[in-house]
Amino acid sequence: MTPSSQVFSAQSAQQLLPLLAERLRAPLADPFLPDIVVVPTAGTRDWLIEQLGHELDANGTGEAILTNVHFWFPNEFNLHAIGTERAADDPWSVKRLRWTLLGLLTADPSLAPGFADAKSPLATAQRIAELFDRYSVYRPEMPATWAVGTQADPVTPLRPDKQWQYALWHAVHSVIGVSTGERFIAARGHLDPAAVQRALPGRLSIFGLDAYSPAKVSLLAELSTLLDLAVYTVFPTSDRITDLRSVDLGDELRSHLDLANDMHNPLLRSWSRAGLESMALLSRAFPKMQTLEAVAAPTVLGRLQQSIAHDESLAIPPHKKSVLENGDGSFEVHLCHGPTRQVEVLRDALLHRLAADPTLHPRDIIVICPDIETYAPLVGPVMGAEFRESIEGDATGARLQLPIAIIDKTTSTSTPVADAVAALFDAVGNRLELSKVLELLALEPVRRKFAINEDGFATVERWLTDLQVHWGIDDTYRATAPWNYPAGIEAGTWRIAIDRLINGILVQSPEDRET
Repeated sequence: MTPSSQVFSAQSAQQLLPLLAERLRAPLADPFLPDIVVVPTAGTRDWLIEQLGHELDANGTGEAILTNVHFWFPNEFNLHAIGTERAADDPWSVKRLRWTLLGLLTADPSLAPGFADAKSPLATAQRIAELFDRYSVYRPEMPATWAVGTQADPVTPLRPDKQWQYALWHAVHSVIGVSTGERFIAARGHLDPAAVQRALPGRLSIFGLDAYSPAKVSLLAELSTLLDLAVYTVFPTSDRITDLRSVDLGDELRSHLDLANDMHNPLLRSWSRAGLESMALLSRAFPKMQTLEAVAAPTVLGRLQQSIAHDESLAIPPHKKSVLENGDGSFEVHLCHGPTRQVEVLRDALLHRLAADPTLHPRDIIVICPDIETYAPLVGPVMGAEFRESIEGDATGARLQLPIAIIDKTTSTSTPVADAVAALFDAVGNRLELSKVLELLALEPVRRKFAINEDGFATVERWLTDLQVHWGIDDTYRATAPWNYPAGIEAGTWRIAIDRLINGILVQSPEDRET
């Protein structure tokens, strides 16, 4: 296989997809060699598998298959690149590291602030393990610096509130030895071609990674002289790539300049620092990078994307203000009370989009959530509930259901029953608010106990909303500390709602109606 390198940059992953499909479509000289695709998350992997099936089926026969393609995550790739063939054998992997941390912290809780008071020691150890893992993957210079006894980040001194990480990391290091980050840094510039061929057979493609360290880019540049490498990166501001190519960040990011300070667009100034640093490193190491331009749509979202692409301020010219005033629906902000209501509004918005656009399918929709552990219990009962298709205003059509799949869920360290107990105490400790009770009722152990399916949950939710439940058992409950609500005001309590519900059941309706 002839060593080579190709680097592509585009404003969206959708633009890069056909290029990756074209690369995978070309047969390798040895049909038994795999294609290796490094992706940042399980969500990206699943999306690629689904989309590549369509891209490779150029004739629409439905007979195209995606086979002999290995999808790796960044840390797995790092381990293979430095000669560790099985990521599961790495004692610094999160699944193994959390138990080492739990043992150390149980013996000496002072090693991590707040561990002694943690409700779930294993969950705390899990979060610290994930933190150390991110350092090894995205900032390997930091653990390599710590290993030689320098308490820095990686060249500037650690802030006082971060110094416990250095002490705890060293305690772990003394137990399980050299870290992945150290080995990754040590391997840079000393790769054995034969070992690389064994660990990385076939073609190597890097797709959608959003952060590159100097060590990672240096390793990729070295690998490009040994194998067939292609990098596909998403970068929203194509106009600034030429300027970034002239920036020499050296080996230590964030130590002497902040590239985001030079941006004109406020979104870029706030959120783009890691992306700008990664692009500066990539464009300098691979000066022949190919940039794919996108045609901006004549919508509010298109205008926003265009302002980012050209690093413009968000000021809207007078002749284009009508775009915002009309509200074309391409960019929406909803103000909702509580997680349950947020999921309900999301469900309704998606159903409207699907009804308005026949070409849009559920597989084309991805929902990004910063706290999936909180919202995951609500997704099934709320978004997965069946509904009737409305035909010309008459909701008597076929029963439909949104297909929902939760991916990229953080490894849970508690059981569903423990989550339900925690939700129960949370509801009782928060005035028995309707949103908290619904969140409790949405949990699988509770629904199973009371035989409530998705449709049943939707019915209960509708009843409670119609009954205008807000909080509190009754007026006596509200009047006690710490609520100290004026006595005699029962409106919105659970007692009034239950009384109204029972009365509605006992009093016969003069006409038949659906419950």
